[in-house]
Amino acid sequence: MEKENRSSAQEDNLALKKIIDGLNCKFMSLGEYKWKSCKGILTEKQMLEDDFSFNKANPDNPMATENRFIRIDASDDLLRFVKKNKPHIPEEIADFLNFHLFDCCATVRQSLMLSLVLIENKKTFDYFKMLVYYEESPSTKEMLEYIIDDYETGKNDILGHPVLRLRLS
Repeated sequence: MEKENRSSAQEDNLALKKIIDGLNCKFMSLGEYKWKSCKGILTEKQMLEDDFSFNKANPDNPMATENRFIRIDASDDLLRFVKKNKPHIPEEIADFLNFHLFDCCATVRQSLMLSLVLIENKKTFDYFKMLVYYEESPSTKEMLEYIIDDYETGKNDILGHPVLRLRLS
């Protein structure tokens, strides 16, 4: 039994390492991405712009398909991991996730936000309150406002939101 628990812990550590590596793939915060785009240092990917063309012209851009999908997969893997295991996440990993909550990709931000709700790290709420001012995605911002309101009012009704219920169930 002890050997089985050790093996499971090792598997969890490897899974978290893979997730962290994925989240680091060409990571750039939303603020830095916008700043570099405005300064002409980086090409900003437009909402309906062809992914293939953008990726070919901007392979090192954090929003290029190959880079962005690695981070999206990692953030979705984290959400599945947290939903399955409800693990205790060490403080340094929670801090890492709070930092990556500001990723330039809205899909990554949304999955990380949901994972952090489940992890229940006390510092995360302050990051949610900061992110709500920067969030550009209307659906992510609306969920974020719901989470903040739920936390501040003590309703404890995260699953009352239809999208949160769907994604967290």
